[in-house]
Amino acid sequence: MIEFVFTITQGRTGTMSLCELFKRHDPGAIAVHEHLGVESHGTLTPDIGQMRRFNTHGLTREVAAFWGRKFALMRKNANERGAARYVETAHMNAKCGLVEYVLAAEPGHEEDRIRFVILNRAPEKIARSMYERGDMRQLENMWLWYLHPIYPRNLVDPKPYAKHGHLGKLAWYVREMEARKSVYRSKLAGWFDVLTVDIDQPDWFAAVAKSYGLSVPGENGTLIANDGKPSDGRSQVEQRLRDLFDAIPSLRETAEAPT
Repeated sequence: MIEFVFTITQGRTGTMSLCELFKRHDPGAIAVHEHLGVESHGTLTPDIGQMRRFNTHGLTREVAAFWGRKFALMRKNANERGAARYVETAHMNAKCGLVEYVLAAEPGHEEDRIRFVILNRAPEKIARSMYERGDMRQLENMWLWYLHPIYPRNLVDPKPYAKHGHLGKLAWYVREMEARKSVYRSKLAGWFDVLTVDIDQPDWFAAVAKSYGLSVPGENGTLIANDGKPSDGRSQVEQRLRDLFDAIPSLRETAEAPT
C-alpha cells in the first residue's frame, strides 16, 4: 500500500516547508514540492489547458484521464524506490480536479490511502506575498498557477473586489480558495483524512509530525514557513489588504458555501 499526501491551499502558505519536513524526517517517503521539469506539465503537473477546462467544465473525461495517468506514474515511482508514502505539496493539484477525482472513485476501488493537508495562513500575508512576486498580473500566470475571476465554477463573486485593482484581484483569489477549502473539507469528511494546519503558528510542524508519525525535534525552528523579515513596506501592504478584507464580507458571512 502507498499513502499519498496532497495539499489544499492558495500557495504562499508553506508548501515548500511542508515538503522539506517530510524530506528530513520521513526516510520512507518520496517528497516533492512541485514537478516542473520539461516533461512534467500535462503528465505530473496540470497544464494550462487542463486547469482552464476543469475550472470551466469540471471533471471532464480529459481531466480525469490526466489524474489516472498521474496516479499511475506516482505509484510506479514509489514502487521502484520502495517508498511507502508519496508526498506532493504543490498547490495547483487541488485547483485542477484532484479532490473531485478521488471522490468519484468507487469506495474500495483503490488499495492505496489518500490524505490531505489544508494549509492556512493569515489572508493578508498570502496576498502580500503574491503581490511582492507580481503574481496574477498576466493571464498566463492566472491560468497556470492560480485562478481567473471569470471561471464559471468559482464560488466567490469577484465584482466587489474588482474596484480595488490588483490588490482586489489578489484578495478575491485568497477568498476564493478559502471558500473551496471549506467545501472540500466538508466533502472529504468521513471519506479521507484531512489535517488543517495554520502555518502562522510556530509549532505547526508538530501537528503534522503527530498526525503522520514523524519524529521531529522540538527546536526545529528552521521549518517556520515564509518567515520573511518585517518591513514598513510589507506592513503597509498588509494593512491595505486587511482593510480590503474587512470591507468585503467573506462567503461564510454572506451565505452558506455551495456544495
